[in-house]
Amino acid sequence: MTPRHFLKRDFLDFRLHWALIGLISIPMIWWLRSESFVFWVWFIIGQTYFMWGMMGTAHCFPVVQKARDRISRSYLLSLPIPRKTVFAIQHLRCVVFWLPCVLLALYCLASKRIHPDSVLEVLVFFLGIAATIGFFIESSVWMTLEEERMACYMSRAERLVGRARSYLLMVGGCLPLYYAWANMLLPSDPRYLGNSWFYRTMALCIPSLVFPIAGVLTVALTVYNARRWCVIRSN
Repeated sequence: MTPRHFLKRDFLDFRLHWALIGLISIPMIWWLRSESFVFWVWFIIGQTYFMWGMMGTAHCFPVVQKARDRISRSYLLSLPIPRKTVFAIQHLRCVVFWLPCVLLALYCLASKRIHPDSVLEVLVFFLGIAATIGFFIESSVWMTLEEERMACYMSRAERLVGRARSYLLMVGGCLPLYYAWANMLLPSDPRYLGNSWFYRTMALCIPSLVFPIAGVLTVALTVYNARRWCVIRSN
């Protein structure tokens, strides 16, 4: 089986959902074109694309047991394909679901909704896109593996600790990334924060710190998840 086989199946399975995403996007993009910058419209369409990407990640990285609406991990690992290749194909499938987020960010950059003043800001912007999407994909995979581990025989205290770790990973990753993106996006609209030197400096310094850290964590989680996901342990 090739990546094309999986991508075609995903498109056919979610063609109605893709159509709905398109119908939602048209009025939102039109509104963004008609106004200088509307934060609540950006928030709605951003959250819609975010939930779509997270749903795709959950679909592409299932649990070991067979599910009614998705292929089980045990089936994927039993295919006549190297397991690391299967792991890479699953990531490619995930990235497809995150394409609306990437296209929205590129649209805002191309239409000058975001006004980078230097090459460094442009590099930080693209690093933020890659680090944010990568972190959410890998954290979702990690939490899926944790759910599998907690499904085994464990004490109540161990289950509580496991769920607390998953919660802290997601919240601890979301808040800094949200804050970094807010510092990068909001100063683009003078109606919110203005164009003073202080806000322009903060808009670059905070993302320049948060996005590389998120990128390093993403790489570390990818290596860790690959070792765990490609091996099925019995309960």
